[in-house]
Amino acid sequence: MTARFRCLACFGEYSDKCPDGSVYFHACPPLDIDQAGLVFQEAINKRDENPVADSGGAARPRLEGLGRVRL
Repeated sequence: MTARFRCLACFGEYSDKCPDGSVYFHACPPLDIDQAGLVFQEAINKRDENPVADSGGAARPRLEGLGRVRL
């Protein structure tokens, strides 16, 4: 089953699964990018759900940011 979420940092809405069934890990986009693709500003409390291992080896999001809510 697929769940939908809203990121409380960038207000993006997303599903936790891609159409092909793979898991989606949300990461807030940069706030400002110039024409050359250089990032000028990142959100202060951005969320990055890409997993990293904590000191005990358990997976956790890279950055919690402001969190998310289930829709």
